[in-house]
Amino acid sequence: LEVGESGAWLQFTSAFKGWKHTDTTGVTPAFDATEDEFTSRHVKLFLAEDVAGLADTAASRLKVKSFTITLEETATPDHAIGETDNDPEFDSAPAEVRGTFVVKYRKTDLEEDFFANAVHAMKLVAENNGDIIEILATKVRFRELTDSDGRDDIVTQTVSFYCEANVANAMKDVEISVTNQMPSMTV
Repeated sequence: LEVGESGAWLQFTSAFKGWKHTDTTGVTPAFDATEDEFTSRHVKLFLAEDVAGLADTAASRLKVKSFTITLEETATPDHAIGETDNDPEFDSAPAEVRGTFVVKYRKTDLEEDFFANAVHAMKLVAENNGDIIEILATKVRFRELTDSDGRDDIVTQTVSFYCEANVANAMKDVEISVTNQMPSMTV
């Protein structure tokens, strides 16, 4: 998500790899023409010392210029001798949730937290007419912090973060909830 001159839309990309062909000629997705779109104006990012601090939305809100989040869980195929029907087993690698955000440099809080290896709670909320996407990370650390260095530029900070599994949150890296008010979708 990035703010542009006239706003920006959320973009979601995903890669899937399959082993078996499935015929999809009979599948026709149908979408509601009144479907709400999310733009940068519908998104808010919150950062606090803990989840309870996220409730104070005025104090915890970050004014970000751009935000990316990557949720990655890879699987490696494990083939065996005598395998039939090209049907391997898959070994899952650890899941990883990471991202970056860019903010205008206003104060030293983010730098101080970076050097202190502070743990935060972070919440991203996209909401438009009752449709809501919410991503909650209860244990976030900054891994890299870079200031812009253009001679005539407004100074910005690019902050890289990683979400960690949290014992207090059932070992989850993030919790994602989606509320979709669209009446129905036929597939």
